[in-house]
This record gives sequence, structure tokens and C-alpha cells, in this order.
Amino acid sequence: MRDGPQLIVDCDPGHDDALALGLAHEHGNVLGITSVSGNAPLDDTTRNALGMAALLGSSAEVYRGEARPLVGEPRHAGGVHGTGGLGRVALPKHDRVISELHAVDYLIEATRKRSNVWLVPLGPLTNIARAIERDPMLASRVAGISLMGGSAGAGNVTAVAEFNIWADPEAAQIVMASGAHIRMSGLNLTRQWQSDDAIAARLKESSSVKAQVAAAILDDIHDRMES
Repeated sequence: MRDGPQLIVDCDPGHDDALALGLAHEHGNVLGITSVSGNAPLDDTTRNALGMAALLGSSAEVYRGEARPLVGEPRHAGGVHGTGGLGRVALPKHDRVISELHAVDYLIEATRKRSNVWLVPLGPLTNIARAIERDPMLASRVAGISLMGGSAGAGNVTAVAEFNIWADPEAAQIVMASGAHIRMSGLNLTRQWQSDDAIAARLKESSSVKAQVAAAILDDIHDRMES
């Protein structure tokens, strides 16, 4: 087991979450990866999470999660992330398979077996909320929940709403009221990290497949943001 915080990354890749998985593996000990509907439909986010796990050489299993929010119909961000969640980016072929265990079951079981685990949800909070509904003590077992969501300023879906919270507000309410130690990184923080063509160009100079994929992801999202 590598040094660093013990993480379960709950995600909906998406360009941003694909890159975040790389950072999580670089700076933490990723125990598991759970997929959720969000930036794209669940089939797509699960496939992308599995592809990134394979690319990164991750020992973490990938667990398929919830396909729809607690209430209402699924909402996606195809206008930003394109078809399949990664637009024109094709991840390398691999032979990894999805775990047969559902993501919510995994969240409950993993946090019962280990202490000091951080949950890191990067998309809508549906999986986390379902797990807390079934096992309210999960909120006190984990070291904390470090989530990307919300904003102290303007939103990115409406004038005030950020996508991850907007996509499943009922789930967000359950998580926020759970009593867990929560660290919330909103748009006002994430927008301070800016990438540009120069960063992608430096990645392209590397012979690493991971760097080439990261460059392709940046190129695709840059093109989408500029169009």
C-alpha cells in the first residue's frame, strides 16, 4: 500500500474526472473507484472510469453505481463533455472488468472494514447519499468527505447552481446533513486551476501513454470551451 490518504473516488468521467483520477493515484492510496451518472450516462462514466483505471495501472476495482438521481430524471453535460463523456478522446484498449458488487454496497463494506478512509465524490452525490440512507453510521466512520460541488459565487448551470449539486440536490441535502466531516471544493476554487495549450504541448513531448492521453483530454476540452 502506498503512502498518502486512503481514498475511495466516486466519479462521473468526464474530462475533469479522468484527469482527477490520475492525480488521486499520484497523491493518495486509491482503494476503490465508484461510478455515477452525471457528466454522461452511467454506462459511459463507468466505461471511462474503468479505462482510466487500466491506463493508470490501478489496483483499485471499479464499481458501477447509480444510473439516476434520487428524484427525477438524469441530467447530463453532453454540451461540455461530448458524446460518451470524453468527446473525441479514445482511451487505450484493456482487459479490465467491472466488479460485480454495486458501488453503494462497496461504499458500505469498505468503510466498515477500514478506518480513516476519505470519500472523494467528484460528481453528483447519489451514490454517497444512497449509502448513508442505508447505513447512517457511515458518515461517522469515514475520515471525511472531500467533494467537488457547489460554489461560493456564480454557478455553471444557472446563475447560482453548480452542476454536481444541481444534478441531484436531494442527494446533496442528505450528505450535507449526515454529520460527516465535509470538505467542499466549489467552482470558486476549481476555477483557479487553469490549463492551456502550453500545458498540453509539454505533455505531448513525453513518450508516456498516460501523458499522451492527458494531452488529448486537455486538447478536447480546450476546443469545447472555445467553441
